[in-house]
Amino acid sequence: MDLYLPFVKACFTGELITPQLVKTLLMKRWGWHVIKVLYRT
Repeated sequence: MDLYLPFVKACFTGELITPQLVKTLLMKRWGWHVIKVLYRT
């Protein structure tokens, strides 16, 4: 559990400082990937 908390804090901080454009691009990319996988099954 000692390693878990700093990891969550780092991820949360990363989310806060991540530029909105990069987040949008990643979400679009992953969104299309998920849609393709779902449609294939």
